[in-house]
Amino acid sequence: MPENSPEICVVVGLGNPSDEYSGTRHNAGFMIADAFLGTFPGKSLKKLRAAKAEAFGVRFSGRTIYVLKPTTFMNLSGEAVAPFLRTIQADASQVAVVYDDLDIPVGRIRLGKGGGSAGHKGVDSIIGSLDSRDFVRLRAGIGAGDARRGRDYVLSGFEEEELRLFGIAVENSVSALRLLVARGLDAAMNEFNGKSPESAGNGKCKEN
Repeated sequence: MPENSPEICVVVGLGNPSDEYSGTRHNAGFMIADAFLGTFPGKSLKKLRAAKAEAFGVRFSGRTIYVLKPTTFMNLSGEAVAPFLRTIQADASQVAVVYDDLDIPVGRIRLGKGGGSAGHKGVDSIIGSLDSRDFVRLRAGIGAGDARRGRDYVLSGFEEEELRLFGIAVENSVSALRLLVARGLDAAMNEFNGKSPESAGNGKCKEN
């Protein structure tokens, strides 16, 4: 693994924990986390106890990977992430946070590390609780392409064509997470950043 790539052991999907928000744009992180978990056989999943979160452990790439879905509302996500990291003795550099991004078109994803929150309340909360920006981000596009950028928009569902594109983004995100865990951030960024929904996703990673 490249020296500048953290050994990721925690995947955090962001969303709002209520049926009212199921399937909405702002719950992209939850949907991707669920899809990632769905790639592992049921017998290999272990549900864990965690404060203010649903947590699972899976074996992948020769080690345990934890998947966390905060059950706080979005703007309090850090209240679930920080104590979980203390429990497993991990730091921010070992975390990949998956969330929605208004500045990326629907269907595209982008990976990176560090930086600010760009106004995303869940990321703001994690930065504040960890006192660090040093975590990997996987951002899934929910961009409107016009002026519709308020609360009502992010809490709305996808339109028909958007839903098709977002489905591709979910598949690509799962592949990107598996590549990230197995081979590091550089490999995942090279495979998935800047690619259209139809052209990305050829770097599916098998467990080794």
